[in-house]
Amino acid sequence: MPPSSFPDIWTWIQNLPPLTQWQTNTKSIRIISSSQPSLELSISKTLIHSSSFSFSIRVNYNLPISLWTSKPLKSAISNTLFHEHTISKLLTNIIKDILNYTPIKPSNSFLKLPQPNSIPNLKDIFNFVFLALVFIVSIYEAPQDIRCDCINMLKDQFASSWARETSKRLMRLMGSNTEEQWMRSMNLAITNWMTELRARNHCLKAPSPMYSSAISGLGLWKVQLYCPVIAMEIEKCNSPGQEDQKLGFSLNYHQVEGVIQLNHQVMVREEWIDVLVSIDNVR
Repeated sequence: MPPSSFPDIWTWIQNLPPLTQWQTNTKSIRIISSSQPSLELSISKTLIHSSSFSFSIRVNYNLPISLWTSKPLKSAISNTLFHEHTISKLLTNIIKDILNYTPIKPSNSFLKLPQPNSIPNLKDIFNFVFLALVFIVSIYEAPQDIRCDCINMLKDQFASSWARETSKRLMRLMGSNTEEQWMRSMNLAITNWMTELRARNHCLKAPSPMYSSAISGLGLWKVQLYCPVIAMEIEKCNSPGQEDQKLGFSLNYHQVEGVIQLNHQVMVREEWIDVLVSIDNVR
């Protein structure tokens, strides 16, 4: 379950009636109510096709401002708003939009998610993808008067055990190529946010300075690490004139990526177990 301060978007959507039963053209849920005005997720009927709808993240001013809008989606014919194909299209749409915030145009050909009915803990995956989307949209698109409140609330969600475990499941679903693009996009957003705070003399740690995941195969352990350089504690040179400001500026917009592969062998003895581990690759 997502933390209580972030809404359960999956359950909210599943409980919505079919479009034909809506009394209004839009349904909304508050994502962040602590900010004034609030940040909302809305589902709206499209004007062209009555059976289609789209999602949007918007700021609830007197005249709402949209910060992000999904591609149009087709409503299910059944008694529920969502069906498997709609869920798959929406997840793919959101992930691609997050990847588009990378400095290098991503190759979306690598993104092939399994069918929703075969994804374990789909509800958690769905809610986490929305959490990541709202976070990155808040950094780049939110108006100045609510941006700080939104980011401060959202960053705490990423430090929760639920977010850490769910993010690892999502990375395994997306595959290693998309995982790298995802982490670069998220870490660049964190870097831009922290750079802005430092320019105002605000010191704040990243929501989760280092992301790591591990997988185990037959005779192999693999650990992957990602961390934006700006979130790391870096030793500074005390000698005057030794700091390279251009190099420091450049490094701030990079992330550290590491992969450690370990070979292991387990041998069962009569009264104990031997575990032999050797380093296969570090990069």
